[in-house]
This record gives sequence, structure tokens and C-alpha cells, in this order.
Amino acid sequence: MTLKKKKAFLEIYEKTFGNISVACKHSNISRQTFYNWRKKDEDFAEKESEIKEGLLDFAETQLFSAIRNGRTAELIFFLKTKGRERGYSEQMLIITDELPSGFDLEEI
Repeated sequence: MTLKKKKAFLEIYEKTFGNISVACKHSNISRQTFYNWRKKDEDFAEKESEIKEGLLDFAETQLFSAIRNGRTAELIFFLKTKGRERGYSEQMLIITDELPSGFDLEEI
């Protein structure tokens, strides 16, 4: 019985893009049951992890497709997250003559 419930949960979990709450509700289990299964059942935990990785792969494929189609927002997002080492970032470097309180250059 539990194996069938776990299998049903994982199928719903994948169809709902990894939404734990929705998958639990449709599987008629508590969220705590899901966490217990994941903690105590290595096979279940591995399958759940594979689903999450597959969903991430799917999302990345969709992102790259949008970039290929000239979607500017997606391109900017990609560059900000994957192109930081090339300077694509919104972090600001603020240079000032004042040192923060409690900071002493002589201690360095």
C-alpha cells in the first residue's frame, strides 16, 4: 500500500512541477509524511531528487529557447546569473573616504 502511495505521490509531484503541497493534497498524505519518506527511504529520496533535477533541466531548456527567440528579459537574467565573472552584475562598488565605524586600518 505504501509503495503505491509513494509512486502516486511522485507522479503527481512531477506533474505539478515539484509542488510539495499540491502533491501531498492530491495524494492524500501529510507534508510530514512526505518528509518522513524522503528521510527514511533512500529510493524515494533519490527518485524525488531526480524529478527536481529533471524539472530544473526543463526550466533551463525553456530559458535557452526564450533567449534564442530574442527575449531580452531572459537574456539579461542569464547574464546576471551566469555571466557575473564577466561583469554582468548589478552589484555596486561604493568608494568613500570614510571608514566604517569601528574599522581601523592599522589593525590590518
